[in-house]
Amino acid sequence: MKLIEISFDYDIGKLNKELEQTKLYDHTDYGPAKNTAWLKGKALEDCVEVNRIKNKLKFVKDAVFFVQPANTVINPHTDKLCKCSLNILLNDADAPIIIDGESFRYKCALIDVNRYEHEVPASSKDRLLLRYTFSEPFEVIKPILSNLS
Repeated sequence: MKLIEISFDYDIGKLNKELEQTKLYDHTDYGPAKNTAWLKGKALEDCVEVNRIKNKLKFVKDAVFFVQPANTVINPHTDKLCKCSLNILLNDADAPIIIDGESFRYKCALIDVNRYEHEVPASSKDRLLLRYTFSEPFEVIKPILSNLS
């Protein structure tokens, strides 16, 4: 399985405010994706909602905000520094994620980013994302997240 939609309680308004307060950096060396427009900012300890969610999870390596500016693409790549990720979209950007050639739309999903090549086409607006990365593989994290709600 490449992606599974996850349903649990989170406050998207608070997450967006925490994104606004997070310092974002140009992320020019993201492995093979190398997209100079891709902005990234690590969620800090004062991000209350980010950390409330993080405390419900196990095996989390990092919590990071990403902004994919409008009309930019994320090139096909696999993520080698984590085993899988929980992605929470923070707005209604219209671009899907394409995993191993298959298109997916989601609001909150566990994604096997280590095993499958994935990419994101351009959107007409900025794509805002909170991403939790895990040190354990998709198959280990999936049942943990299925019990979150």
